[in-house]
Amino acid sequence: MIHSLPKRDEPLQRFDWTTAESASQAVVAAVADESGADPCGIEPLYGAVDTDALDALFQTGDVHRRFAGGRVAFDYLDYRVELDGSGQGLLYERDDAPSLQPGVSQRSTPVSNG
Repeated sequence: MIHSLPKRDEPLQRFDWTTAESASQAVVAAVADESGADPCGIEPLYGAVDTDALDALFQTGDVHRRFAGGRVAFDYLDYRVELDGSGQGLLYERDDAPSLQPGVSQRSTPVSNG
């Protein structure tokens, strides 16, 4: 099932995932920065999304292989993360605010491409 993104308030943070080694590393860095935590000390991203698939969709340095015009959104820790093919990443506070307990994973939400 394909879902469109809900209208959201201003993001907590905007970041350019193309400046990192990978999209997944950019997400972890943005979440760690926003939460004031060490990137090595937060729950692994692979508990929320398939990092290999994310990095394959959004490859840095190779414009021709990017998921052009596409957008992916998923929940990670206390945040809603949105990435698009232009290189923009957005970090929002999750609507369902309670923090996750360690070991609890979340599912990504497929998003329409337009």
